[in-house]
Amino acid sequence: MSVYHFGTRLTYKGVELKSKHERAWARFWDRQKLQWTYEPTVFRAGRESYTPDFLIGLTYIEIKTYGAKKLNKFHLCTLPLLLVFGTPDSNPPGRWRSYPAIPHTGTLP
Repeated sequence: MSVYHFGTRLTYKGVELKSKHERAWARFWDRQKLQWTYEPTVFRAGRESYTPDFLIGLTYIEIKTYGAKKLNKFHLCTLPLLLVFGTPDSNPPGRWRSYPAIPHTGTLP
């Protein structure tokens, strides 16, 4: 089965990324000498699934553009999740919001 992906597909250091924003953050983390993993796992609950963009240490990271309307299924992530808007060099610089691990109950708290 073929899956349609929105946005621009890019390759950075041999990893296929789905957006320029993801590439900008990967480059930034490389400059900071942080080890990252792209789309490290899929969280599933019934027929729903959610794949965070990155994992650094024990924190999952989701990259969004400013004005993003689709906010995915974050409630499926059972570990800490950092939601990042924009890029490291955007004006204003990328902003973030941290979400603690939420036990899956099938609904948002």
